Amino acid sequence: MIWKNDMIIIDQEHVLDAPQIEMLLDTTFGLGRKSKSSYSLRENIDPIHDLSFVLRSNNVVLGTIRFWPAVIHDVLGGSDQQTLFLGPLAIHPDVQGTGYGKMLVDAALAKVDELSFSRVMLVGCTKYYGKFGFRSVKPKYISLPGNRDAERLLVRENGSVRSLPSLGRLIASDGLHGNCMDGRMSDNEQPLYVG
Repeated sequence: MIWKNDMIIIDQEHVLDAPQIEMLLDTTFGLGRKSKSSYSLRENIDPIHDLSFVLRSNNVVLGTIRFWPAVIHDVLGGSDQQTLFLGPLAIHPDVQGTGYGKMLVDAALAKVDELSFSRVMLVGCTKYYGKFGFRSVKPKYISLPGNRDAERLLVRENGSVRSLPSLGRLIASDGLHGNCMDGRMSDNEQPLYVG
């Protein structure tokens, strides 16, 4: 069993984790995962390094969560609003149902809040993500690339953020601009959680 060690660490993703993360994503979501509309928001764009985390035990990656820069384009008003796009969240099937996914999401969203991001969006299930403060974007209509998964688009936002447009498109962004991040993690910062 790959989680035999009692030491679980949630840590910032490292470059050397990439092969394990890709294998984990294939195992968790299948080889067709890249055909999903959410993947088109990640094509040729790097995740936000300060918000990319892994759950590991004995240097084995058991879970991953990443955030990506995105923009909500107001189709009627023409303006853009920055957002974070969460995903994928993946936990190895051998340790699903143990609470590790919740620990990983809690730790990552705590960092999002610490860095003063006002909005996070994802494609997922309200039943699971609702406990983290996510809700459906409805009755607003925000489409994703390919006009798929709009029914499953969720948002988590603080009270100071401008409201979502009535009609919008979620599109990829080449990065975060302006004053949306108050801080950065240093390379030698401690893991978010050790247990």
